[in-house]
Amino acid sequence: MKKNRIKISGSYRIALFIIIFILGIIMVMNLAMIKHTEADRIEAEGQMRLNSIASRVDNSLYRSECLLDSVSMQIEQIISSGDSASERLDEYFCPETIADISSKSNGSCFSAYAAYNGRLYINDFVPDGDFVLDERSWYVGAKKRMGVVNVTEPYIDASTGEMCYSISKLLADGSTVVGLDFNLSGIQQYIEEMSENGSGTSLIVNDNGMIVGHSQSEYVGRDYRELDFYYELVNKVFMLYGNSFDYSADGVKYNVFSAKTNYDWYLIVCVKRGDTNSLLSGNTLYITIIMVVFAAAVLVFFIHICRKQAAAEKSL
Repeated sequence: MKKNRIKISGSYRIALFIIIFILGIIMVMNLAMIKHTEADRIEAEGQMRLNSIASRVDNSLYRSECLLDSVSMQIEQIISSGDSASERLDEYFCPETIADISSKSNGSCFSAYAAYNGRLYINDFVPDGDFVLDERSWYVGAKKRMGVVNVTEPYIDASTGEMCYSISKLLADGSTVVGLDFNLSGIQQYIEEMSENGSGTSLIVNDNGMIVGHSQSEYVGRDYRELDFYYELVNKVFMLYGNSFDYSADGVKYNVFSAKTNYDWYLIVCVKRGDTNSLLSGNTLYITIIMVVFAAAVLVFFIHICRKQAAAEKSL
């Protein structure tokens, strides 16, 4: 007994082929859209993080400079008083003044001082016999920059263990230098908060290779050259900062974004590919399912039509 075969007429075959072909093109385009959407997402996320960190760092440094200018103006008024300047400087650098300066910096500034007539004026610190002004980076840097704000290399404060930096400025008299010390705890906390979702890493490296800030605080203060993961990465950033590039380590692929501040701090953001969102977003997956269901429905419909056609031919 011969089995009944479903016969599809020529016109139906052409129509079925065209529909399947169109669906195939749509699915290919959909896959390309998925890839393009993911690339755009990573680019947007990386640039957003980089811009946020850059804005926070620039704003922090700008506010530090403004505070230094304010303190410098007060010191200039004091030293213009002549013979009583030394006594008035001793009065100025008191705990109350330091507390006021700290409050204006939201707690990031923890020390203020001035070098006047070869003497250091500072609260709660007595220089020992080995203390030499001409060996202090904040003093030497300010002298070299001739009135332009000097920012020292970041360092770890011995008493707090926090990453800090100093800014200083040579006053108009050509000899007095005013300086302020700031910690980077606010920036460090911000970097950690931005990386809480685990989709990548953010860090700040100075031009000497020290990690100034990192989404994992245990790396702060270390030299990137001592860390296998960052050795090649940071070297590449030094050459390509301002441009994004791909980087792979330990089987994980990253997109790396970077920028450089006016004080030679490199801001680096590494975003894991496809880690924050699935490659198939909810909407894209929904569209794909609809197309598969539609294709299946088209096939069922054609099979139904062909069976009806075969039944009609048999009845004749």
